[in-house]
Amino acid sequence: MPATPPAEPAEPAKVCRHFVPVIVSHHVVELYNGTLRRAHGFPQLNPDGVRGFTFDLIIGESMVSASNKDHVIHDRGMFVGFSDKAIPLGLTLPLGYVQRYNVEFGNEEDAQRYHSVVVEVPTKDHVAQVAKGVADLNLQVKDTGAEEAALLIAVFMMVFGLVSAVIVGIAAVNIMHVFFMLVYERQREIGQQRSSQADVEAAALQVVAGAGVLVLLVAIAAGALVARATTRKATELSRVMARVGEGDLAVRARARGRDELATLARAFNGMLDELAQAQARVAYLQRIGAWQGMARRIAHEIKNPLTPIQLAVQQLRDKDPGL
Repeated sequence: MPATPPAEPAEPAKVCRHFVPVIVSHHVVELYNGTLRRAHGFPQLNPDGVRGFTFDLIIGESMVSASNKDHVIHDRGMFVGFSDKAIPLGLTLPLGYVQRYNVEFGNEEDAQRYHSVVVEVPTKDHVAQVAKGVADLNLQVKDTGAEEAALLIAVFMMVFGLVSAVIVGIAAVNIMHVFFMLVYERQREIGQQRSSQADVEAAALQVVAGAGVLVLLVAIAAGALVARATTRKATELSRVMARVGEGDLAVRARARGRDELATLARAFNGMLDELAQAQARVAYLQRIGAWQGMARRIAHEIKNPLTPIQLAVQQLRDKDPGL
């Protein structure tokens, strides 16, 4: 009887999986549109048009031979948007996927190791304390200007409180002065009319009470108007500083008038302009440095295979000079 041929192995079952959501930093788009596109003639990338773009995601394979793994993981990724929290150069994946990949290529402990965390502070008043606590743990805080902005806000609030106390003190002195002047003038009038002592005391009490109430109301109204005009500008400036502390360097304070708060707002806007220019310069230098590092790695990868080819061509020329 003829031998029965061995059965062919069954193909592995195909499993449908969700796309891996991927976000990138805005620096990646700037690097592509500013350097790579011009150098290689690529089309310009529209940030709004690439959302939903899918691509093959290969984990464990690298151009650098030392970074290659024994096996690779094939997934499908989907680009979902841009974020300032993403790494400056590369792809940022959800934490669950990263933990699974770390366990796949390492061990269970690698899933609980982190190189950075994002700390959300409920109020701006606690930013300086949180930054100090992080520094006490021998960790580094990414500099976004939040600590300096919180310190500035605390100083400004102390200054505004002192100004309010001075205004209240001046109003109290004015009330006392007006009070004594009214009593003195009323006493002379009552003395000229030769009223009785009881009438003088009653009239003086009425005048004092009425004048005190009137002056108090006027002082309260004047203090409220002055405080409102002062605290409105102070509150607006504090709101702008809070937004700057959150990382928004495009906001500006409205500098109206020629008082001290308007001068402070103009100086603060000038500081924000200089800070934005410095940040743009640093971002540009970071992009240039990242591109140079990438170019060096690519040149190294290209140079290694070309060396044997150059040696072979040189040997052929030595054997046959006519080549």
